[in-house]
Amino acid sequence: MLAAWLATVSEADSVYPLWLLALSRNSVGHAGSEDRLGQLLDSRDSTTRLRAAFALGRIKSISPASIARLNRCLELEPEDSPVRGYVAGASLRHTARDSSGTIRSNRY
Repeated sequence: MLAAWLATVSEADSVYPLWLLALSRNSVGHAGSEDRLGQLLDSRDSTTRLRAAFALGRIKSISPASIARLNRCLELEPEDSPVRGYVAGASLRHTARDSSGTIRSNRY
């Protein structure tokens, strides 16, 4: 039922249920939801990118692939974008916890 709803809702509205699924103890739901949140960092919609970065920054531990997506998003996000702070914060949080993630931009 939730999967069907997620297929029809806007990207921005899908972030919160994906975040809850990523926090779940179900390892399959967690991995797939975290991956989808990472994909949303590539959205053309700034609200979607902001929400996805916020959610990824609040998950205790994320995959190296998600850290890489945060770093790529940080490189591409315009300096005057309100999204940039959320992406930088999430990237820094997880880079400090996981040495496999590196910050590739020093523009913030």
